[in-house]
Amino acid sequence: MKQLGYFVFNLLLLSTVVLCGLANAGLTASQPPQLSGSVGETITLTARLTSTGDNALQATVTPELPSGVVSDMPYGQTVMLYPGISVPVNYPIRAEQGGIYNIATKIDYDERGMRILRLYSTFSVAAQTGVSPTTSPSSQQAINLYHSPILEIPAIGGSSDGILSGNST
Repeated sequence: MKQLGYFVFNLLLLSTVVLCGLANAGLTASQPPQLSGSVGETITLTARLTSTGDNALQATVTPELPSGVVSDMPYGQTVMLYPGISVPVNYPIRAEQGGIYNIATKIDYDERGMRILRLYSTFSVAAQTGVSPTTSPSSQQAINLYHSPILEIPAIGGSSDGILSGNST
């Protein structure tokens, strides 16, 4: 009977150690919400990733580019993230024509199963050097509302001091 007690105690101890190791994983990520450049100009987009858990974490960062924007590194870059250390992941992008583009960065990582995180930036591209793209205020507002990392929600009573925030830079 005494041996059964030791066996159960050791089994519980081992289970606790395994579960604690799995429960302390996490990832935070950010990238600039706004980018600007000219047609044909290469700019570097930087996504910053940090493991917030107690264990190392592997992540793959892949640009998701709309038609009209290209990258010299269109495939994913895999990085190893160590707890508390922020790692920048860079990739160059270039627009082939002027306009406003929504750029997404897809981050695949394993946190007790594969997870996907997407970051968004608005890329404003001038058709010529010194000329900025123009859009109507309503369409610009819609772009920023959909892809902004911070969404403002008015508080009850018409005050605008209530802010719901996501990943911020």
